[in-house]
Amino acid sequence: MKPIYFVTAIASNERAYRSRCWAWYPNMLGASKAALRNDSDMHEQSYDYLVIEKMSSGVMQIAEQVQWYRWVKGKWKDCSVPKFAKGIVNWCVG
Repeated sequence: MKPIYFVTAIASNERAYRSRCWAWYPNMLGASKAALRNDSDMHEQSYDYLVIEKMSSGVMQIAEQVQWYRWVKGKWKDCSVPKFAKGIVNWCVG
């Protein structure tokens, strides 16, 4: 079975993190294009990060590949793993 690519939006603040798995795609290209186009308004005036995670089927799987984006001046831009997210995996699973 081929892996799929989940797109999850994350709202960060000092007290808590709220996330929503927005969509999945059959490949990284489709997922990253959707992120960069802000398909269906993934920002929603409240989410400031997106993460794309490549996941294979199975029990207790860990993301094989991860790409982060941050909302900057009205669009999603590539970024490194934010400080609050270091050590946290599988945002798409909740």
